[in-house]
Amino acid sequence: MPESKLHVIFVALIVSRICYALSAWGGFLNSQQINRINAFFRKVRQFRLCSPTSECDISVYPRMADSKLFNHIQSQSHCLSYLLPPVKHHLGLRPRGHSFALPICPNNLCKCSFIPLCLFCFFCDQCLICIVQHVRLSLVC
Repeated sequence: MPESKLHVIFVALIVSRICYALSAWGGFLNSQQINRINAFFRKVRQFRLCSPTSECDISVYPRMADSKLFNHIQSQSHCLSYLLPPVKHHLGLRPRGHSFALPICPNNLCKCSFIPLCLFCFFCDQCLICIVQHVRLSLVC
């Protein structure tokens, strides 16, 4: 079977299952679990079941999914918009990715849940660039 068709099947069956509800459980992954999933992706690439140019780092997928969902939630018509904290007007000292007040998180479990994680991670306009840098530097959960 051609590699392009194997890649489509791999993405449809495997990556879709790993990425299902990733915004809900992705913040709670520890480094050992991330390494196991990344090792699986490297083996898949080694056996040529996916494209050599495909992303083999699971750390990027949750942040991209979080960014997409968080951008949708910011709309007032979204069903989850009521979960966001109140809007805080800032003095315009630096650009921010959102205008919401940051919540007080007393423990790490709170910081890893979806809304606080997005509020703390998406602090500038270039969200995706910052997300990848944070993941690479292991600054989030």
